[in-house]
Amino acid sequence: MIRVRRRLRIASMALLLGLTATTAARAGMEIPAELPPDSPAVGSAERQALIEFQQDPMANGQALLRLSAGSVQRLPLVVLLAAGDVHLRAGRVRAATRFFREAARREPGPPWDGFARLGLGWTAVARHQFGAAAKYYRDIDPASPLGAIARVMTAWLTALQGRYAAAQAAFDDAAAAAGLPPNVRQVALLGAAYTRYWLGAFDAAATAFDRLVSPPSMLSDDARYGAAWARLRADRTDVAIPALVALAGEGPADVPVKRIADAAVNLSPSTVTRSGRDSTARISGFAGPDARMVATFDGDGVAMARAALAMLARRGEVHPADLPAPLVALLPDVVAAAVPGAEARPATERAGAAAPPPASAPRAGAAGSSWWRVWWIAMGILALALVAAVLRRGDTRASRVHPR
Repeated sequence: MIRVRRRLRIASMALLLGLTATTAARAGMEIPAELPPDSPAVGSAERQALIEFQQDPMANGQALLRLSAGSVQRLPLVVLLAAGDVHLRAGRVRAATRFFREAARREPGPPWDGFARLGLGWTAVARHQFGAAAKYYRDIDPASPLGAIARVMTAWLTALQGRYAAAQAAFDDAAAAAGLPPNVRQVALLGAAYTRYWLGAFDAAATAFDRLVSPPSMLSDDARYGAAWARLRADRTDVAIPALVALAGEGPADVPVKRIADAAVNLSPSTVTRSGRDSTARISGFAGPDARMVATFDGDGVAMARAALAMLARRGEVHPADLPAPLVALLPDVVAAAVPGAEARPATERAGAAAPPPASAPRAGAAGSSWWRVWWIAMGILALALVAAVLRRGDTRASRVHPR
């Protein structure tokens, strides 16, 4: 028990320092002059053990995941914030909400109350409760270092509620603000590109996405996909298709292709936010508030490009013979099924709908149909057996009542 408490003590201090150091580096926030009262003193053994924790942050993450949300009142403030962050990254939104809510209830003062309200905002966005999230962001002092994050997130909520024109103006104003931290500016630029796309200004959206491609960041692959898909919507297939092929080919060849809904491929507003488990952002240790915001909107552009090419192939707008063989092997069955026996044809012939598979080629889903046929036959035999058993049981009862 003592060892567990000591580990939590060390973990809380490590997460606290990770929080302040990350924020100081990325969000322009100064390390607070006064730490929470339950923090280990400088020079203590717990503080000295910080290095060991930083070498293995996931071990502490597992310990925090084992904390019971029912014991929130007994946990130190920094542990509450850390546990909320780790649970949110694991997709445990309900538990994360309890930790952040208890931290906010204590009214610890700046900047800790801001961290707690941002955490509550993340959990509300993950549940698509945009009204509640907006309330949490409004409670953050706009003049504080966290105010810029709250401002950009408020613009996102405006967009996710369907008010795209107002959101676009808010994103443009936020991105143009002086002194905006790099991560916060990138998320604002991403929102500015999405809102232009949702307004139907596809050429302008593609240009806006291009602004995020260089210098490289965690959002670059999302921006590359957005630019390519926006140009496809603008009927610039000569540029869009090669861009999708190039992006789709950058992923590892031994990783199965993700199944992505057509709505996500089409960049539907309901699909752009992600929980910690869905995000592809990899954050070591405790996530600063700006890194958490990036993770909320960070997707997998490579997987999206592959899903887009598969969808276009189903529609006959792209023929698999036009794609590199290694990429075709990774695409879903609907694309791979059209490849055997197909020969490369001139581009003029492939401009229209994709050629149907040869008559001898197995139809997509044939194996599935055979499986279902066997299943129904088995169910029919079982039903007949049950009927026979019931009838036999009825005959037995009748012979007892009316013996011969």
